[in-house]
Amino acid sequence: MAAFRRVWQERDDLMRLAAIPVIATFALNIWFQPYAEMMFGAIQPGQEPDLAQMQSVQAPIILIGLANWLVIAIFMVNWMRALALGDGGPSGLGLDLRRRHIRMWLYLIGFLVCILFAFFIFMALVLVLLPIPAIVFAATILFLIWSLIVVVRLTPIWVGIAIDAPMKLRDAWRRTTGQGVGLAVAFVIVSLGLFFLQSLFLSLSISLGVLEAAPLALSFISVVIQFIMFAAIGAVFVLAYPRFVSETV
Repeated sequence: MAAFRRVWQERDDLMRLAAIPVIATFALNIWFQPYAEMMFGAIQPGQEPDLAQMQSVQAPIILIGLANWLVIAIFMVNWMRALALGDGGPSGLGLDLRRRHIRMWLYLIGFLVCILFAFFIFMALVLVLLPIPAIVFAATILFLIWSLIVVVRLTPIWVGIAIDAPMKLRDAWRRTTGQGVGLAVAFVIVSLGLFFLQSLFLSLSISLGVLEAAPLALSFISVVIQFIMFAAIGAVFVLAYPRFVSETV
C-alpha cells in the first residue's frame, strides 16, 4: 500500500522524529499504570464502586491523557510536515514546539470531546427508544463508522495545521465530499494491519512467557508499533491532501 511504502521510504525521518515521542509515551504509560490499577480496583464485580478512590485518580488520569495527546500532536505535526515539505520539514528531533503543535493538540482534544459527547447523546437515545442488545451493538458500530468518516473528512484540516495552511471546517468538509468512504477504508486497512501485528506479537509474547519476564520491554515495543501506525495514518492523510487543495485555498 502507498502509505506503507511512503513510511518505508521516509524511515530515517520517522526514526528521527519518533524517538522522543516514543520514549515520552512509554514513560507516560509507566506513570499511568498504578492509577489504572487503582481505578479498576475501585470497581469490583458484585460490589459498590469506591467513589472516593475513583475521584482520587481522576485528575492524574486526565493529566496523563492530555500529556499523551500532546505527544501525539507533536509527532503527527512533525511527521506530516516532513512528508509534505521534505527538506522544509522539521530539523533534528523535532523538539521545536510551535503554535502549530498546540493548535493540533487543541483540535484533537476538542474533536475527541465532541465525539464523546455525541456518542453519549446518541447511545442515550438508542437505550431509551430501542433497549435491545443487538440494536445497541449495531448502533455502536454505526457510530464508530460515522466517527471514522468524520475523522478522514477532516484530512485537509489535519495536514493544513501541520504545514501552516489552516482550512476552515466548512471548506474541508466541502472539499472532501465523496471521498469519506475511500479514505476511511484506507485508514481501516492501515490501522487493522498494524493492530493485527501488535495483537499477534502480544499473543506470541504471552505464549513464550515474555510478558512475565520482560513486561517493560513488551510495553516499549507496543508503543513503537503504535507510532508506526500513527506514521502510516499520517501518510494516508498527506497522500490524499493534494486532491483537496487543487483549487485556491
